[in-house]
Amino acid sequence: VLDAPDAVVAEDRSADDGAELVPGILCSRSHFNNPQARYCMVCGISMVHLTHRVVHQPRPTLGFAVFDDGATYAFDRAYVVGRDPDDEALERGAEALLLDDAERTVSRAHAEIRPVEWDVVLADLGSTNGTFVWNPPAGRWDRLEPGAQRRLESGAAVSIGRRTFVFESVHRLAPPSGPTSTPAPPPELR
Repeated sequence: VLDAPDAVVAEDRSADDGAELVPGILCSRSHFNNPQARYCMVCGISMVHLTHRVVHQPRPTLGFAVFDDGATYAFDRAYVVGRDPDDEALERGAEALLLDDAERTVSRAHAEIRPVEWDVVLADLGSTNGTFVWNPPAGRWDRLEPGAQRRLESGAAVSIGRRTFVFESVHRLAPPSGPTSTPAPPPELR
């Protein structure tokens, strides 16, 4: 038995601060993880031999958006991204993520980014100039259809108007295999 002074209690916990509870599993040191995890995202210990008893606890931060101007936002809640978000998603509890855009290529309520279980999902809210995700194998930007959702992979580059960000997951343990810089926005927005 390993002594883990920072271990948490192994039963379900309530969300005192209103955080959404998600199903997960605990490693042998009681760190909360995605039910599909093979290794603990906190200590790295193998979880192959565990019984994988599912518990419900508040969702941890899933990753960060690192914008072209250096601003960073944690994905531990839903966001409506835009110049001046005033959308029904804000009424459902999402927070506004304001983007400065002098050329007005970012719509008032451009896109929604929200955690779903253990994933971060991006959806275009019917923006004028579109929401794009970089497709490295094809070497191009793929436009999201309005209302369509896309699960973001770690290292994904996203263009919202002329603004870009890279999604960095806390689950990725290895450095990215592709270029470390964000591609320029789609040609129609340059």
